[in-house]
Amino acid sequence: VRDADGLAAARSAVDEWPAATADAASETRNASLAARAIIGAALARRETRGAHLRSDFPDADPRQARSRFWRMIVE
Repeated sequence: VRDADGLAAARSAVDEWPAATADAASETRNASLAARAIIGAALARRETRGAHLRSDFPDADPRQARSRFWRMIVE
C-alpha cells in the first residue's frame, strides 16, 4: 500500500544511490533508473488501480483507466 509520504521517502533513498554507486556496474545504475521511473509513475497515478494501492487515493479514477505514463520525467 502506497502513499505520497512513503513514495517521497523512497525517492529520497534512491537519490542517495548515485553517490554511493558512482563506480558501480551498469546493472546498479540501471536499477537506480528503473526505481526512479517506478516511483515517479506511482506518484503521478493518483488513484488505486489493480495492484497499485494508494491509501491517500483509495478509489479508481475512470478518467485514468486508459492513461499512459510514457511521458514521465525521472528527476
